[in-house]
Amino acid sequence: MKVSPPQDRAGETENSPPAYMAGVTARALMSKSFPPIQWIVRPVLVEGLTVFAGPPKLGKSWAMLGVALAVASGGIALGISRCEQGDVLYLRISVQ
Repeated sequence: MKVSPPQDRAGETENSPPAYMAGVTARALMSKSFPPIQWIVRPVLVEGLTVFAGPPKLGKSWAMLGVALAVASGGIALGISRCEQGDVLYLRISVQ
């Protein structure tokens, strides 16, 4: 099988990383404004993607099912915080 050399992309040399790998400077990041944090379970869990990981058989699935139920019903999560009622998507991935 013949492999062709990398093609030059607009404004990039063969040795420069692709544009999606350019990164962000600290100055640019500090000058950016972000929307306020939306708490799901204050002060533990914020809106967005959460990876809740740990050793097996600690009760992670039950804890997150409890949080999902609290959010779906507007109840109290983890015994510490009343949740605003909202939609929940719970995806469980078990890697062993």
